[in-house]
Amino acid sequence: MKNLIILGSGGHSKVVGETAAENPKINEIAYLDDKFITKKNFQKNSLDNKIIGKIDDICKTSIRNKYKLGFVAIGDNLLRKSLLGKLIDLGYNCPNLINSKATVSPTARINSGTAIFANAVIQAEVKIGLGTIINTNAIIDHETLIAEYTHICPGVNIAGQVKIGSNCFVGIGSSIIQNIKIGNNVIIGAGSLVINDIPSNSKVYG
Repeated sequence: MKNLIILGSGGHSKVVGETAAENPKINEIAYLDDKFITKKNFQKNSLDNKIIGKIDDICKTSIRNKYKLGFVAIGDNLLRKSLLGKLIDLGYNCPNLINSKATVSPTARINSGTAIFANAVIQAEVKIGLGTIINTNAIIDHETLIAEYTHICPGVNIAGQVKIGSNCFVGIGSSIIQNIKIGNNVIIGAGSLVINDIPSNSKVYG
C-alpha cells in the first residue's frame, strides 16, 4: 500500500478522494491546496483527510518521501496539465483513479492521471489521454479517441469512432454522433448535440 497526495481540495477533489479511498492499494490520503492551508494547524476536508500544505510543497523531500502517489484534482484543463507534468517530473507515480461503479472495457487504453467516476462506461478499444476526466454517467463508445487533459462532463454521450483533441471541455449532457472529429482547445456547451466536425480553438453550443 502507498500513500497518495492530491493537489486541490475543492469540489472536484471530493469525488476524486472518494474514488481513491475505494482503492485497496492506497493507504493514507492527504491534500495540498494554496487556498486552504493555515500556518498554525492542519485543516481537514469533508472526508477527514488532512490538507497539509501548499501545492508547491510537492517539491519538499518530506512530502516526496511519504507520498509516492500523486494526483491532480483540479478541473481546469491547463492547470491540471501543468501540475501533472510537475508530479511526473518529480518522480511521483500518477495512477488512474477509477470508481468501482464505472465500467471499463479490458481493451480500452487509459493513460496516467485520469479520473473515471461512477457509472461511466468506457467501451471496446477506446483510448484516453493523460490527465483526462471522464465524469459521472458519461458514456464513451467503441474506438473513440480522447486526447490528453480533456474533461468529459457528467451525462455526456459519445458515439463510436469519435476523435476529440487535447484540452477540450465537453459540457454536461452533451451528445456527439459517430465519426465526428473535434480539434484541440474546444469548448462544447452544456446539452449540445454535435453532428459536424469542430475545428480547434472553437466554442460551440446548441
